[in-house]
Amino acid sequence: MAKIIPTIFVGLGGTGFYAISQIKKTIGKKYFDGDTGFPLNAYLAVDTEFLTADKVSKMKDREELNFVTTFDPDNIVDAERIETRVTPGDVKSKLKNPNATHYGDFIPSGAAEHIEVGGDGASGIGLVGKIALADNFTKVANRLKTLIQELMGHDVMNRLSSNSKYSKYSREGRMNIFIFCSFGGGTGKGMALVFSAMAKELLDRQFSNQRDRYNVSVINYLPDCFKARGRSLANDNSTFQYILKNQYATYKEFDWCVTNGYENEEFFRKYFKKGGLKPKTENFVNSIYNISPKLEMGGREISSYGAINDVVADVFSFLTMNEDAKEILQSASNDTS
Repeated sequence: MAKIIPTIFVGLGGTGFYAISQIKKTIGKKYFDGDTGFPLNAYLAVDTEFLTADKVSKMKDREELNFVTTFDPDNIVDAERIETRVTPGDVKSKLKNPNATHYGDFIPSGAAEHIEVGGDGASGIGLVGKIALADNFTKVANRLKTLIQELMGHDVMNRLSSNSKYSKYSREGRMNIFIFCSFGGGTGKGMALVFSAMAKELLDRQFSNQRDRYNVSVINYLPDCFKARGRSLANDNSTFQYILKNQYATYKEFDWCVTNGYENEEFFRKYFKKGGLKPKTENFVNSIYNISPKLEMGGREISSYGAINDVVADVFSFLTMNEDAKEILQSASNDTS
């Protein structure tokens, strides 16, 4: 009987959502005759909707969080999707008191002048993604906590044994959380670091601080991915340079926090206040993997965005569904270079 590590695939922003949807479809196709309901895997997408004043005026329902279960563009497999909403007013109110948290670190030079524009997702502004997560932190953290508990609960074992497609698998007493995003996008830049620290704190509580029983890894799509055929978001040089600067800034933030610890912010401390939270969250990410279309895997040139996601899905379906992959993940632990 194959022992599989329970895995949560998290997609931040549009890039992350497309990635985990493809992984879900690939695992179902390769291992379960198209069945995408394998009980030891869970999929969670968190996206940002930056609402302009015009959009806000048309909204009747101003719930902070909107759970979408039927999002299926271009035949993509459904994933549970949390949509966090932010308005220009929310952003500007935070900028008036930048010392309240580290919001100033997440806004690139010159972006403030364009804050009214809005656009898809977080409009490429890390500050927007950061505020979206901070203002909805309790709901996002509670959902991730529930998924962790469900994957480690008794019902999962019953679902494995009761389905002939799953019965040859059993559960390993550990867990992986893979976070897919682009550091160059607003949601990825604003959320990835904090989400990683949040996942680490939740897993610490689930596994009683046994650090060797879980893995938190971030998978980052490099700027060149957005020049690939099928998702040409960065074909003009100014957009590419903007994404590149976002990436660089995010890496500097990760580098600092990996070395010195993530200084837990007010919204973070408030959520974990009953759990004996230390001033800083340390060792919150095991690995950061970078995805580039310039790589060749198995003699296969990655020439389109769809092909990039196909390769990513092949790799992570193997890492998830094969016992031999445990050693690969272990050897990559703490490799954040």
